[in-house]
Amino acid sequence: MVLPRIVPWANREELEELQKWFYPERTGSPNAVEGADCRYRAIQRVKCYQSRGSQHLPHVIDATAQISSSMLLDKHSSSSDNDNFPTRLSYTMSLIRFVNGLLDPTQQSQYAIPLHTLAQKVGVPSLFVDLRHEGTHEREMPSLEMLRYVAKQALAWLWDNYWNDDQLDESDDENISDSEDELTLELQQGFELGLKLVDLLEEYRWVWESNNINLISSENFVVEEKVKPSSKKERNLPPNEQINNYISKCKSLWIRCTDKSLFMERFLLNFKPTLLQLYIRKMKGFDQEFYSWMAMAFKKQIDGQHDVLKKKFPSWKSLERNLLLVFIECLDPNLVASQWASWDKLLERNVSFLTLWICESLKLKIDEHKSFHAHKRRKKKKQTVGIDKLICLLEERIAKLHKLSSSTDEKLYELSSSEICAANSTYQNTLQKNSQKTSDILSDLASLKERMKCHKPGGQDLADNLTGPKLWSRPTDWKPRPFGTL
Repeated sequence: MVLPRIVPWANREELEELQKWFYPERTGSPNAVEGADCRYRAIQRVKCYQSRGSQHLPHVIDATAQISSSMLLDKHSSSSDNDNFPTRLSYTMSLIRFVNGLLDPTQQSQYAIPLHTLAQKVGVPSLFVDLRHEGTHEREMPSLEMLRYVAKQALAWLWDNYWNDDQLDESDDENISDSEDELTLELQQGFELGLKLVDLLEEYRWVWESNNINLISSENFVVEEKVKPSSKKERNLPPNEQINNYISKCKSLWIRCTDKSLFMERFLLNFKPTLLQLYIRKMKGFDQEFYSWMAMAFKKQIDGQHDVLKKKFPSWKSLERNLLLVFIECLDPNLVASQWASWDKLLERNVSFLTLWICESLKLKIDEHKSFHAHKRRKKKKQTVGIDKLICLLEERIAKLHKLSSSTDEKLYELSSSEICAANSTYQNTLQKNSQKTSDILSDLASLKERMKCHKPGGQDLADNLTGPKLWSRPTDWKPRPFGTL
């Protein structure tokens, strides 16, 4: 969606007429209008546009008028006059304003970036930058021959990069893509800020990882949740304020973005596991929207369509290792159980191997979680009942998905049958290893409790009650002596 913008011309035909007046030799139009050079008429129209609001006039149109005005001044100046200073000054000033108007909007760094670097990114020839430096800093202005040559090159560059475009009325001053609107730019800036804060988010996880927002403590206490205006002092804020400001900004963008697929695509291009964990915890409905978008993108790349998901994760192994495992670890089983009605609709709507993998992996995660917390007796009964019901529902969904998969050909969901078995076993092996480690720890704790039972409070040492050979015994004839005496 391209947001509307204010322009000084009434319609597209008016802009096309201005194009013919500025470039009669390229458009095949007559060089004169009513007995005068058509470029005079074009300059007068641009001045009329400026009177309607210079902020609405694109810089490239204004630069075309200024350079053309300098060329007309040079054309009608007296050839016998040796004082060509006004002409050189007009050329120099129009070219300096032309370069500054193109490169200044891209100067958004904390420190000044060299103009040659900016020009290379934008696609402006270095010749214009060199002449801008010479006209600004040197004692002598460039020669008239050099200024004439660069002015012609500048008009040719403007024709190739602006006037010869089919979408004249949708271009802007800062060389931003036509399909990008204000919200898209804010999304990109938000994700770029998140990439800069990844290390801070990792170090101060306690600021955003706690799910209990009702408990007020020194760790999660925030007076108000407002996005502070960006400034140079923002980087000097305490870490918790920077994180809270970023979370507030993300929530605002998430609510404003009606097209959630745009949000997901931009996020995946700037993907970091920490950001995925943050968004799932702090943005309502992000987990379901992210799964729905992944399922649709997975079907597209199965059908042979190139999608952002396929470009970012070209193989199933990379998709599983770098995205899906992180997504499963971020899901809260209790939250999934409480929102199962909406989850069940999503799972039924998106039938694919990805859905089957997510259901099986989530069930394995819940089983592993239950075995780890089996020794705890303080868990609420309602939560246990909800988790047990979720396991049954997941088993039913997995059985349905297996029935659908058995009725298809061997090349199922882009993967062969052997690849499907391997993909299914990857996460199971990981959980089995973790479960084995957990059982070893629990068995060690149980044996330690049994050994502690042998300790009697009657004054005997614990070492005397442990089984096995005694490595030392208490001496009977020991007496304290001063240091250094025999």
